[in-house]
Amino acid sequence: MKRLFVIFSILFSLGYTPLLAQVFEAKIVSGISANQVDGDKLSGFNLIGYVGGIGVGFPLNEKWRMQAEAFFIQKGARSSGNDPLFFRWRMSYVEIPFTVSYKFTERFFADGGLAADVLISSKADAGGGYVTSSELIHKMNPVIVGGVGYDLSDKLSAQIRYGYSLASISKVEYQFNNSILVYLSYNLY
Repeated sequence: MKRLFVIFSILFSLGYTPLLAQVFEAKIVSGISANQVDGDKLSGFNLIGYVGGIGVGFPLNEKWRMQAEAFFIQKGARSSGNDPLFFRWRMSYVEIPFTVSYKFTERFFADGGLAADVLISSKADAGGGYVTSSELIHKMNPVIVGGVGYDLSDKLSAQIRYGYSLASISKVEYQFNNSILVYLSYNLY
């Protein structure tokens, strides 16, 4: 890792930025998440949240690419009109996915991998206003992620990604985050 840092530092100092632009791809991401918590006795992806972040990709060849990303994601659950009780649960995470992407055609691709969800905050409302519930939630949680995308242009892509907790998010009950992300990503170079 230290050698890699030294090599990139030398390349930057020598003005080889175009060379590095061909090696690494950077992107910014913005979109929405549809969420539910399995095990909370509510059903449906009723809580809509925001997703935004950055990513770096490293092409392995014409078809394969490795990616590391950092997203801010709002997750949680919300009762619907069919549920007997009112309940909202909002959780904010920094999600750090490491994925591998495969390009099927010139524009269509799929990716999958593992992520770490790092809890920023958690609050619940059972009808009397939001109350902090972060102490009941694990601070870090492993997640499996996978999705498909379509390159709208050389710079802009649309993607849908599914994520599911591999371990319970709650310290008290068996509950799992279940999220669908829909977002646009803009390639910086």
